[in-house]
Amino acid sequence: MIEDDTLYLTERDRQPFWQKIFHFRSVHNSVVITLPENVIEELVVSSGVSDINISGQKIHSISVKESNADVILSDCEGNDIQIENTNGDVKLQNITADLKAELQNGNFQLLDSSGSSLYTTNQNGNIEASGAEYSGIDAASANGSIDLKRVKTDSISVSNRNGNVSLELDGKQAAFDYDITNSNGKVMIGNDTVGTFHTEFQFSNNAGKQLTADMGNGNLTVTFLETSQE
Repeated sequence: MIEDDTLYLTERDRQPFWQKIFHFRSVHNSVVITLPENVIEELVVSSGVSDINISGQKIHSISVKESNADVILSDCEGNDIQIENTNGDVKLQNITADLKAELQNGNFQLLDSSGSSLYTTNQNGNIEASGAEYSGIDAASANGSIDLKRVKTDSISVSNRNGNVSLELDGKQAAFDYDITNSNGKVMIGNDTVGTFHTEFQFSNNAGKQLTADMGNGNLTVTFLETSQE
């Protein structure tokens, strides 16, 4: 249905009653929409059990709300991308936009993407990123690991209740100021072990870049690529 320059697509759930109670990931619904490039300003997608795959779109704003499926975005450019997913993975590649992703049960993966801000939370699942370039990064996980590789940022904040955190940051160790707490686990900054149990580590290089970490049960490992000209 088209109304006021807006296209509405509604899924009608004709699954048997028992399939509504027990969801099997092998059962997939699909709706394929092909659009010319650069024809929409705002895209809002909400789905119950169908995977969402968006590719090659230049959009002002993208908002995706899922329930029990995967969300896959690739080669998309916009000002703001927001994703909420209850049960399913989120996979993003070559995204240029401010990004907010909130997951309940599933893994988050981000590859070769950039923007001003990256905010992601996960209740049960891993958070992975490689080749991310954001002015500010905030990543939090309750139960799962956080693994960020080849990251370029001015400010990064990570928190994890149960799980290890591994950060590979562009720049030198002296380019960051540190504010780290850890309840139970080892804290490694570069080649230095700064704590192993009930750690509170604050150190300023007067560098302007900030690393903040709040750890529960797990190790924090930070390495530096030292490729930036400081």
